[in-house]
Amino acid sequence: MDGGPERTRRLELRSAPPAWREVVEPENFPLLTPMLVMGFESFKKQGRLLRSDEAQVQELLLHFAASAGHIAVFISHRWWRTDVGHPDYTEGEKANLKFQTVVHGVELLIDKRGLDRCVVGC
Repeated sequence: MDGGPERTRRLELRSAPPAWREVVEPENFPLLTPMLVMGFESFKKQGRLLRSDEAQVQELLLHFAASAGHIAVFISHRWWRTDVGHPDYTEGEKANLKFQTVVHGVELLIDKRGLDRCVVGC
């Protein structure tokens, strides 16, 4: 008897500041949707930035659950190679430069904050 998704959502909001709780309660914002993330260790193993459709086909995306102790690192980026449908450089001395930059930044965040790598997703 877990109480269903509504109870889970309310438990996830317990740690949120009071002002946020009011805004994200389902009755105030009914369009909440699940967030998909890739575990950081899985992300690193790819060696490059994957398109979201690639990650989904490879079943690398997980449902983010704050109630399970997951920590999300949101990474917003502009595709550097829009002409070929890749988010990063794919060859030459800049190959996977954005991927390497992201990995380095997340590694620094994990180390600085003492985060458990197993619960970090991006």
